[in-house]
Amino acid sequence: MGFDKHEFTDYGFLSWRGCILLDSEPCFEIHGEYNFKHFPPGSCPLQKQGIIEDYHVRCVSWEALYFEFLGNLDEIPQVQWRAKDFQSLQLIETHLNATKKQFLKDLYLNSQQSA
Repeated sequence: MGFDKHEFTDYGFLSWRGCILLDSEPCFEIHGEYNFKHFPPGSCPLQKQGIIEDYHVRCVSWEALYFEFLGNLDEIPQVQWRAKDFQSLQLIETHLNATKKQFLKDLYLNSQQSA
């Protein structure tokens, strides 16, 4: 697909094609499903829900993306966020209702207390 620049990280890898960046990290089998440690169930669905140039790809769930942003809030003050970070969070939040966001916030807090 033309992704020719790859950078391996401690969590996975990054691949670029021009200004397009794919951030990839492996999901692991946990309790009979693929997931990230301490993330909400269903974070790594097996169904290929994304499409890049007519090629179907597996993606993490909206819930997983929001859960990761909750961690970012703890690590990076919002005054240091880039405009695209706010745009990404806004896009993610459009796919989650208030009840689901509160559930994820509670799950995140519980995971931090048990860590």
